[in-house]
Amino acid sequence: MVLQLEDKAVAFLMMVATTVLLGSWPSVFKVVERRGMRTEHAYLDYSPGNFVVALALALTVGNMGAALPGEPNFSDNLVDDNARRIFFAALGGATLCIGNLLFVFGIGLVGVSIAQPLQASLTVVFGTTINYLLQPDKTQPLPLFIGILLAVVAIVLGSLSHSGVVRARQAARAAATGGLAKEASWAGGLSGAEQGRGGDGADHDDDGGAGGSHPHIVLRETSAGALAPLIDGDAGDLPAGAKGKRARTRNPLTGILVCVASGLVTAAFSPLFNLATNAAYLTADKPLTVYTAFFYFSAAFGACSLATNLWLMYRPPFGGEPSTVAAWCATPVALRLAILGAGVVCGTGNALQFVAGKIANFAASDIMAQANPLVGAFYGLLVFHEYDGAPRVARWQLAGMFASYLASVVFVALSFLDK
Repeated sequence: MVLQLEDKAVAFLMMVATTVLLGSWPSVFKVVERRGMRTEHAYLDYSPGNFVVALALALTVGNMGAALPGEPNFSDNLVDDNARRIFFAALGGATLCIGNLLFVFGIGLVGVSIAQPLQASLTVVFGTTINYLLQPDKTQPLPLFIGILLAVVAIVLGSLSHSGVVRARQAARAAATGGLAKEASWAGGLSGAEQGRGGDGADHDDDGGAGGSHPHIVLRETSAGALAPLIDGDAGDLPAGAKGKRARTRNPLTGILVCVASGLVTAAFSPLFNLATNAAYLTADKPLTVYTAFFYFSAAFGACSLATNLWLMYRPPFGGEPSTVAAWCATPVALRLAILGAGVVCGTGNALQFVAGKIANFAASDIMAQANPLVGAFYGLLVFHEYDGAPRVARWQLAGMFASYLASVVFVALSFLDK
């Protein structure tokens, strides 16, 4: 029979591990992209890592022993009459991919300081609330929604802290160069792995569009393996083919609407996975086990990622330079293996999130996954020294982000451990 876990304390430890894993692997993206690997190329090598984890879990812990009534193993679950549940699991994976793509365009239109808190807040609030409504009997609402509020506060504080660092560096570089570096300095020195989410493209409409080093769109983890795009301030270290041009729009409302759509679409992926595995719904179909649902989820996510990134490779947004499959294949093997490993780490975090959600509740596991910037900020502070010389206000805001996330984790734990 499939391996079943029921201990809520174990589920909480899985959620903590999810936070650590989803907050750790984006640093690999930072390193390989500094070495010239294009975002599209990296994503093409990253996506199989998720599927490898899903397949390995399905064939091992998801396929242990003979099936029992109500506890099918992976092999039997594949042939059960559960087409609608398969559809929801696969739609969840595709939805996550599409939400990420919308986020890429949203950042290009209005900048990270607007796009990131808007998208992330909508994802947390709507995704977690829908999951609560799907499983109200497994959660205490008051501590859960306090946890949601604290997570949103942490998101806003993290964005404000990052924007303060960006402005300080812009001012310092302008002073040092007599203003000649104004075009490139707004994102300078900030990395794709920084949990402040990259450079602020919203506040920089003063360039004439000629010359200078333009930011490079890169991707980082948000929740459940979602890759959130950022503006990489180290674009000057990248080869010319890896540098894109900044998007510009005279109608910020368009960018805001794109970010809202991204948040709402991304918020749907976890509830869709919940429906695929929740026996209380779609009672005419047999529920999928977590491992079977994760298999379909990852397969759809991988297929959607392959299609969208091949498209972006040949038709890059915002005036970026196109690439080819041949160029992707020519990427150094070490970089490709590093990104594949990052995908495995991310896939493991995704799996733990879903297993923990099944044991405890998906609402709680969602919030814990959204706390991954807490871990990423530690990498930024201690490993990459991204906040060295940051203004005092930005440091206090960063401290507030840490405190808010930690408090959110405490309330999330209270929402289900005593239920």
